[in-house]
Amino acid sequence: MLLSLKLQQKNSKIIIVILMMVLLIGAALPGYINKKWSWMDMPQLQTLPQLQTVRKEGLTIPGWQTVKIESLGTGNKQWLKQQIKRDNQTAIVLLFPQNYHKDQPQLEWMDLNGLLGWKTDNFKHDRFSVKSTSEKLDPVEVEVQFFRAWTPTQTYAVIQWYAWPNGGNPSPSRWFWTDRWAQLSKNRAPWVAVSLLIPIKPLDNIQDIWPVAVSLGESVQASLMAEALATTTP
Repeated sequence: MLLSLKLQQKNSKIIIVILMMVLLIGAALPGYINKKWSWMDMPQLQTLPQLQTVRKEGLTIPGWQTVKIESLGTGNKQWLKQQIKRDNQTAIVLLFPQNYHKDQPQLEWMDLNGLLGWKTDNFKHDRFSVKSTSEKLDPVEVEVQFFRAWTPTQTYAVIQWYAWPNGGNPSPSRWFWTDRWAQLSKNRAPWVAVSLLIPIKPLDNIQDIWPVAVSLGESVQASLMAEALATTTP
């Protein structure tokens, strides 16, 4: 009986995914036939001014004090580096907001690896949830990659993800489908690449830092959702 119930639940999820794909393909097919693809003329970003503000000024993160804000990188690949502290805990928030309505997340993690010149290991995926900006909606689920990184002078516990209005994930493909779905309603899924660096000792177990990482991650996602990523449906 239990096995049958699990199979039914699995089949239901598969059917939902298939229906979503049919809707997306159905919406796109007329454009392909007429050579007028809807995402070649993407809707403008409602949140572009807010995203540009974050790129220059960073975030207000409840419970944390900003020590310093500066740019990391050059040209169109500049990250905002925001050093913060709380009691005896310090951290670094690196943000790369979408800068143009056609920008898509692609190689941000590789670019950051090159900028920081660090080595990495102990990769794992985990998740946390954030209260939705609407009381009528379920909490927002955010999946992150969590790992250790080190340079010759410092070791960090790091979590990374692409944040968007109703979720987050370190994989660009997850944003891609979220944005396509939003475009069916003439809307968009603006994004910000987030990388949080928490200093640790070289031999520390990064799992011990996970509660701090989650708390900071929740605050950053909530701040982005409330301001820079907040959208309204036309």
